[in-house]
Amino acid sequence: GWNQTAELLGYNRALDDSSVQELAIKLGQLAGNNSELSLKERSQLDQDDLFRLAKNLHINKDEHRAAETLYRMCIRENPRHVGALCNYGVLLEKFKRDATSSESLYRFAREIDPSSAAVKHRLAQSLHVQDKNEEAERMFEEALAADENFLPTLKQYASFLALRSSNFSRAEKMFLRAIEKDPRDVKVVFQFLMFASMRGISVVDRIRSILVKKGDEGSAAIELLDTLASTNSLQIFDMLDLVQNSTTDDKAGMAVQGPDRQLRMLERVIMKEGEDGRG
Repeated sequence: GWNQTAELLGYNRALDDSSVQELAIKLGQLAGNNSELSLKERSQLDQDDLFRLAKNLHINKDEHRAAETLYRMCIRENPRHVGALCNYGVLLEKFKRDATSSESLYRFAREIDPSSAAVKHRLAQSLHVQDKNEEAERMFEEALAADENFLPTLKQYASFLALRSSNFSRAEKMFLRAIEKDPRDVKVVFQFLMFASMRGISVVDRIRSILVKKGDEGSAAIELLDTLASTNSLQIFDMLDLVQNSTTDDKAGMAVQGPDRQLRMLERVIMKEGEDGRG
């Protein structure tokens, strides 16, 4: 709740002077000035201005220190600003590796807006990162109950279930719905094919039947299906190794070391990439 959030923000402490000074310079640059934003200009920023500028610095400019200061200022202005709470949680989780603090922010945001699929999804992701998987599964289910077509949850919960549940048919249904909603997402098609193939299940025809109906939107994924049809399992896991941007010491053994290691590799890809929707 708010007590945890206030503690996280250091609610009774002044913002660090150097952070505010750096922020003023960044805001001045965004405004097209060569110098920092004046104290008067800064004092005229309301919570919506602060949030908008924070998102710009965070998402478009990769100015995470300045964005963090702005998110904190926005939350102090309005402690119930769900967008600022969630985006600040994303920043803490991704760039400071602080999933515990992110979880606190998402929980408070959920108290404020209990019907938001996006907030529930964020909390589910944070719990999953911390291996709190039983509660993560409940949050993914809550997100789908709030919006059965919420794409980030369809995509990530499908992979979550494929990794952690014996109920692959549930994961399969969500993968197919995700492909139906977003046929351009080649990564989801690839993940679905890998999970299914490790269980000896063929899903190519079902995927293709969806993609063909989508015309140009499905063309890249159809090309992937055609490529994988002529690719052996070792080559596929070499491709997956490239996707996760790391090296594998024993690629020659990857295809013969069983599904457990292959599933761990898939999980690293999924957890690394996640989904990028922001408030």
